[in-house]
Amino acid sequence: MKTFRFASALVALSLLPAAVLAETPKPPAPPAPVEMKALDSMLGDWTCSGTMPASEVFGPEQKTSTRVKVTREVGGNALLFRIGFKTLGQQPMSANILGLWYYDALAREYVAPSVDDMGASFVQKSKGFEGDVLTFAGSGTMMGKKVDPATDRFTRHADGSLSHLYEGTLDGKKIVFVDEVCKKSGKK
Repeated sequence: MKTFRFASALVALSLLPAAVLAETPKPPAPPAPVEMKALDSMLGDWTCSGTMPASEVFGPEQKTSTRVKVTREVGGNALLFRIGFKTLGQQPMSANILGLWYYDALAREYVAPSVDDMGASFVQKSKGFEGDVLTFAGSGTMMGKKVDPATDRFTRHADGSLSHLYEGTLDGKKIVFVDEVCKKSGKK
C-alpha cells in the first residue's frame, strides 16, 4: 500500500509542471509598429498593366499583366505580397513572387525581402513615403546574376491607383523590368 501511495504521489508531482504551464497565460504580443499604418494604402487586391521595355536581356518591348494580393500578417507586423506577373508579348514569361514588407525599428526603415519561382531574390530598404512616392532600393539576383542596384518606386495617385517602376542594373546595363499602373480590384 505504501508503494502505491508513493507511486501515486510521484505521478501527481510529475504532472504538476504540465498543469502549471498549461494554466500560465501567454503575455500579450506588443503592438505592431505604428509605422506599418503608413502602408495601409497598399492593402488589398490589385490589377496592374504596363510594359516591359525592350532590352538586350528580355528582347522586344512587351505588355505586362500583374495581379497582386497584399495582406497584413503576423499581428500587423508585416505586409505579405503575393504577386503573379506575366508578359503578353512575343516571348511570354511569367513569375510568381512572394514579398514581405516590415519595419525595422532599430534601423528606422522598412525592409522588403522577396523571392520568386524563377530563382530571383532581392532585399530592398526604404525610409518610407516621401509625399506620395515610396522607393525601395537594394540588390539581389536574377537569372543567376547580380542586380545592383535594384529599385522599386511606387507613386500614389489621387484616384487611388499606383504607378510602379521596377528597374535595376544587370550585367552593367540599366534595365527597366516593368513600368505599370495598378488599380484596386477588390476589398481590403
